[in-house]
Amino acid sequence: MASCVWVFACLAALAGAVVRVGPHTLVIHESDDVLTSHTQFFAMLRAEGFVVSFARTDSDALDITNEDGPLYDNVILMCPAVEDFSGPMDPDDLVDFIDNGGNLLVIADGTIAHLYDNLTIELGHEFDLRGGAVLDPVQSLDGSPSSVTTSNFTVGAPILTAPLAQVAFPGVGLRRDPRNPRVLGIASASKTAYTKRTGAPASEHPFGVGTEILAVGALQALNGARAVLSGSLAMFSDALFAQQGLDNRQFVRDITTWAFQRRGLLRIGEATHARVDGAFGTPYTPGVGLEYTVVIDEYVGGVWVPFVADDVIVEIVRAGVIGSAAPLRHLGDGKFTTQLRLPATPGVLELRVEYRTPGYTSVVSSTRIVVHPGVDGHDREGPFARLAAAAAAYGGFIVAIAVGVGMLVTGPGARAKKE
Repeated sequence: MASCVWVFACLAALAGAVVRVGPHTLVIHESDDVLTSHTQFFAMLRAEGFVVSFARTDSDALDITNEDGPLYDNVILMCPAVEDFSGPMDPDDLVDFIDNGGNLLVIADGTIAHLYDNLTIELGHEFDLRGGAVLDPVQSLDGSPSSVTTSNFTVGAPILTAPLAQVAFPGVGLRRDPRNPRVLGIASASKTAYTKRTGAPASEHPFGVGTEILAVGALQALNGARAVLSGSLAMFSDALFAQQGLDNRQFVRDITTWAFQRRGLLRIGEATHARVDGAFGTPYTPGVGLEYTVVIDEYVGGVWVPFVADDVIVEIVRAGVIGSAAPLRHLGDGKFTTQLRLPATPGVLELRVEYRTPGYTSVVSSTRIVVHPGVDGHDREGPFARLAAAAAAYGGFIVAIAVGVGMLVTGPGARAKKE
């Protein structure tokens, strides 16, 4: 009987525990209507391996963190019209969620309320006010200016995985903060687009015009967390997924899986370096040739594969100042290599690779080396020969002075004066 009680206790503990079989994603929504209008979007998330949970904004139990940290890996906000949450969760908790490494997908529309205001500013973006809409009399569906579409995709890999024709994004305007280096536009409106608020006076300045209006924007936080923002709830809907001539399904899959860390992840291995002349174990000396190699991998399709790029460089840094830089040549197996010529003066140097490219996580490798005074390059005599030569020259100078002083003391003038 005691063993049965122990088994039941274990089962009860397991039932109360959070067991994750995949990245756990919470969808926060204000109405159950979205559960029927966006079924293909949610099915796509599950097909990609995400465990999807749902919570209404009026739920008293709504929360995304506890005393142990975040409860979810990803959060999707589909509640633009809500002013506040009913549960213990606070809008500022979403900023903390990003700060703790969580990923966020923020989706709005023309019903947007103030709940999103501070959040989007923290994410380096800004939505138009309630009642705002993006209009385009030229690039739209069925000639309706509010059914705006775009073909302006401002990024490629790793965010977008394939060429796209056009995407429909009817909804509210979005802008990014151009002063924030961590934000980027993924897709923008066409040059003929503009924004307008329902009931606004004709004299009101538009929130955005042309390509400054974003269909989708993104933030790459310093800690590696990601946020994607869109002003179009309809862009994720079953209706536009099924629309002929639109690439909404592929586009939404790409931006969502990138936001949730399925692509664009890099890792950098330990760097190696050696003398080009093959004199292993011999200290580095001024002017000697050095071969530098580092390995960088990319996370693709659930596995780590060799990264390929032509814009990776290594810098030679002395006392925090970059002395020189050289491009690294990739060998196709994740290895990046180059040959360097060490500077003509000895000292402590840093060989640094700092790769920061939009769409990828940042990676940094730093290796310290010591350049000794030695027999290579511009110092062929060697330290002891140089010391001996300097001492000999100094000694000769002293002897010459002594001889000169002796001549002055014992010369004819000195003898005549003595007599």
